[in-house]
Amino acid sequence: MRLTPFEWRVVTAYRSARGQGCRAAAAVCAGQLRLDRYVLAALIEYAADVGSLGVGAFGLRAAATGPCCLHLDADPTLLGYLVHRLSAALGSEGRCAGVRGRPDRLELRPRDGHGRIVFHLDAAGVHALSEWERELALVHEGDRSACRTEPLRPGVTRHGGGVAADVPASRELRRVLRRLPAVPHAHEASVSVWIETGSARHSRM
Repeated sequence: MRLTPFEWRVVTAYRSARGQGCRAAAAVCAGQLRLDRYVLAALIEYAADVGSLGVGAFGLRAAATGPCCLHLDADPTLLGYLVHRLSAALGSEGRCAGVRGRPDRLELRPRDGHGRIVFHLDAAGVHALSEWERELALVHEGDRSACRTEPLRPGVTRHGGGVAADVPASRELRRVLRRLPAVPHAHEASVSVWIETGSARHSRM
């Protein structure tokens, strides 16, 4: 499947915005800007390999944003890929965690606590994550560290990092997310439970 016209416009706008003026929106913290860039990079990478899922935008069904957070409801087909690639992008800087009292949520954040991505899971999403974990274990013969060594390298992000790359990426991602329905109850108070990094299966136990 090919990308939708809207998805192509997002990719094109982001590519042309690289290297231009980089005034960050005052409301978004620097750590979240970087996470936003990782999310957009992973979405574009998946879309380039697979094409449009025909669901929402880039396979996202609903979303909610805040100055230091990003809540996503992703199609189950995309979910395992996103968790894996974003965990790999953060590497040892990141933590994958369940949310205490919320079995329907999985949180990814840097160890310094600046910014977070919260995946909202339905039964299909939980099943998709467990299947993704099982397939990764088979491919890498049980060596989970091997699953995390591949860098996130979509064509739109290989020209440098830092705020110069983070700001246009965050701007484009949030423009995409504004088209989606809001994730219900996204910003309810919750307590994260830090568990083993890099394993969605273990993080939910």
